[in-house]
Amino acid sequence: FFEALTQCTMPDQRAGHVGHMWEKHTYKKPTKCDFCSNMLLGIHHQGVRCAACKVDVHASCAEKLPPCGVARTFMVNGVSRKVLVFVNPKSGGCAGQTVMNQARALLGKEHVFDLSQGGPEPGLRSFVQGDTFQDCLVLACGGDGTVGWVLSVMDHMRCKNEPAVAIIPLGTGNDLARVLHWGSGYDGEPFKDILSKIVRANPIQLDRWTVSINDGPARVMNNYFSVGIDAQIAHRFHEDRCANPDKYTSQAMNKVHYVQHSMAQLQGVVKRVDQHCHVRTEHGELQQLQAQAAEGLIVLNIDSYAGGAQIWGKPDKFPECRSDDGCLEICSVDGVKHLGMLHMPFNYARHLGTGRSITITINTDMYMQLDGEPWLQKLDAGAQTMIKIACFRQSTMLKGP
Repeated sequence: FFEALTQCTMPDQRAGHVGHMWEKHTYKKPTKCDFCSNMLLGIHHQGVRCAACKVDVHASCAEKLPPCGVARTFMVNGVSRKVLVFVNPKSGGCAGQTVMNQARALLGKEHVFDLSQGGPEPGLRSFVQGDTFQDCLVLACGGDGTVGWVLSVMDHMRCKNEPAVAIIPLGTGNDLARVLHWGSGYDGEPFKDILSKIVRANPIQLDRWTVSINDGPARVMNNYFSVGIDAQIAHRFHEDRCANPDKYTSQAMNKVHYVQHSMAQLQGVVKRVDQHCHVRTEHGELQQLQAQAAEGLIVLNIDSYAGGAQIWGKPDKFPECRSDDGCLEICSVDGVKHLGMLHMPFNYARHLGTGRSITITINTDMYMQLDGEPWLQKLDAGAQTMIKIACFRQSTMLKGP
């Protein structure tokens, strides 16, 4: 079962913990086995715990585990590194919990962190010495929002030797995971196979951008920013999911409900962005927006949008959309029908231009979304809404084989 993992890892013999150090343990609260996920039953000595990696299992499951996770490192680009796993258990229905159990069984609890218990920072800081990260990699398990959360905490920490980040896609859209070749969603692939892919992955730079509204606190954009119809649909989806969480139990059901909200918007009222928005780059104002009837404005950093639509394509007048060129692509959509067509081959958004510094002015209330997080931006009395997008930094990601 663990043959593939054994072939792609190199135990650190100096660590001294190749074998687990099992101790009988009595659990004072309900605890599941980190190998089989069944409950550890009984009143006294329900299971065993490794004194090194803190993994908890049935005594009968202990012999099935690989060597202790504390001693396991991975050779990536000629450097021996440990893998830190951050899991959002709320993502992907119950898939997040499954991934976390498998990861802890293989790597030990010391390397696997539940993001609902304090976020990414405690786990990241446990692998920092002074102001420098130990040689390690990060595996973010969740949606694009989870990946952005982990990256933002590393931004705040400002430590040297920042680890590269790989992804297990547990969200609904998973656009960043798609362009980095980690797939459109988690299909139950064994964790040992995912670790094997990480070893063969290649580092790539990801441009990241700040988005500030009316000179307020800046947010960081990794994927895209949009104004108009798509943000309005995303807002309805988000509100319904918060009000009825029992309806949103898997990635597949989330997509079904998203389509339903899109169809309902066909009968809704939408403000046209060509009538209420003006866009300026370092090259000047984009007059093309006012020359068309558009209900959505989109600024792209990666060539994957709304769950895998490659809406930029390969236009004749503009370069291809890349995540590491320090440039953003600006385009528009006509309405709901156009949004639906973007998921069909050879259908693209309307190209407006590119820029390294973008200012958008809006003269009415408008729905917006940043990396899939929507909100309604109210207009201040007697003023315009001004959005400024500027270069922030680059982060190192891992691109799957």
